[in-house]
Amino acid sequence: MPKKEQNKLFAIPQNQNKLGILFIFLYSLYKVTRGLIAIFLYSALTQKLSNYWFYITLGLSVLFLTVLVFSYLSYKNFKFHIDYKNYRFVLKQGVFSTNTLDISLQRIQQVYVKRTIIHRIIGVCSLVVESAGSSDKEIEIKALSEDKALALQQELLALKAEKYSVNKELSNDLLKEDLNENDFKQAADSISKNNVEWTYKLGLKKLLLLGLTSNYFRGLGLIIVFISTVYGQFSQFVDDNAYWNGAEEYLEKEYTSVFEITLVLVLSFFILFGLSILVSIIETILKNFELKITKKKESLEVEMGLKTNTKWSLNPNRVQIVTRSSNPLQSRFDLHQLQLALIGSDDQIKKNSLSIPALTISKMQQIQNFLFSVKLEKGEFVRMYPIWLVKRLVIITLLVVGAFFLNYFVGWFRIELLASILIPVGLILFTLQFFIFRSSKLAITPNFIIKSQGVWFKKRKYIELYKIQAFSVHEPIFLRKRKLVHITFHTAAGDLRFNYLPKRYCARLNYLLYRVESSQQAWM
Repeated sequence: MPKKEQNKLFAIPQNQNKLGILFIFLYSLYKVTRGLIAIFLYSALTQKLSNYWFYITLGLSVLFLTVLVFSYLSYKNFKFHIDYKNYRFVLKQGVFSTNTLDISLQRIQQVYVKRTIIHRIIGVCSLVVESAGSSDKEIEIKALSEDKALALQQELLALKAEKYSVNKELSNDLLKEDLNENDFKQAADSISKNNVEWTYKLGLKKLLLLGLTSNYFRGLGLIIVFISTVYGQFSQFVDDNAYWNGAEEYLEKEYTSVFEITLVLVLSFFILFGLSILVSIIETILKNFELKITKKKESLEVEMGLKTNTKWSLNPNRVQIVTRSSNPLQSRFDLHQLQLALIGSDDQIKKNSLSIPALTISKMQQIQNFLFSVKLEKGEFVRMYPIWLVKRLVIITLLVVGAFFLNYFVGWFRIELLASILIPVGLILFTLQFFIFRSSKLAITPNFIIKSQGVWFKKRKYIELYKIQAFSVHEPIFLRKRKLVHITFHTAAGDLRFNYLPKRYCARLNYLLYRVESSQQAWM
């Protein structure tokens, strides 16, 4: 190896942290156990294998040793390094066969650090490298010390940006082949001390407020899924007909008037709503615990999570679509959310989205100023054509009337019960469509595409013009007579679509195309 390459921190092929053996062992054992647990539970309940415990114990012992040997060989054969001369990241792994991954640093889109509960117990972390133009799974180095992971993260991102590596600023004592953990700790400390401009931390009070003011329907959905799953598991032990017949007889006997039926429904709703809030708080804490944002000279670092703690390092070109959102309750407590759509391959677009919650309005503006190359502009908004609203109202009316006619012939529910449900729901849906129509707006400014939407949870999406890769105009056959079209703006992190626009609005797309083509800025 040339002497020049020896003077780099990651030029020498190296293994993961030695504790990686333990992590790989526990992770492999978990996957094997998960596949066998159903068999053991069935055997324990039926007691069919009670006479074979000796063989079961022997088999488990062999399995335990096999996983241990596999973990050691997997650790030993896992090596990675940076080819500084050719600007490539090289990783070799495999137990029975060797798999070599060789990625150009220019294709790397994101490098982030994450820690699961097992990681934190052992004292290591995982480094994930995502690349563009591939549908393969991302590279993951599952067990590194935190200092080494942070140093490798910054090294890869610095080299990708064609900037001098932080290692060039280190003392000559670090430029050697026999590197140890202290060398990586000094590199990580050097990065932290020199670049930090400001930090923002999310306290427990704001975390609880966030859980109380968001994700109600998601919490309700999780409860319904849980109940359905439990019922599905135990339905074989329950006589479905007897259960439903008994419930129907009880309701018909105890609750006869429309008022009583409505009261039961309202109480049931509030109980489920309270449980959904509790689920929302728990989920919010697990996802956003110890949220920390660190603004550096050329990047924005975001770290959060209790179950899985993840740390991202973002630069403006990586972010394609910025969504600003909040609801009236959150706005009252100065809680706002930014959702960042990041560059990824076609298979990664959905998961390459980072949500930063519970930001103050001033902090959110600071982040936006960093992400956007120019200041935000006010534009003239246009709404969807009213035919959208008419179409929605007709569909709702047909569904409600159709449900009454179907129930008349089938006789599933009493007419009073059905009316007490469908009429309020229909009125709510009618009102909701008016608010959706009024809130959906689109604006094209000299530097941005802006889309506004949302009734309770209001969102505003921003795309800088130079990040648009293409746009398409769709003209369905039933809209041609009315001269209406659907417009879709395409970016490397997903699409932004706006429907039911007058066709004459497409003339503005010529100006948009000119702005995109004349821009000298790189979209990534």
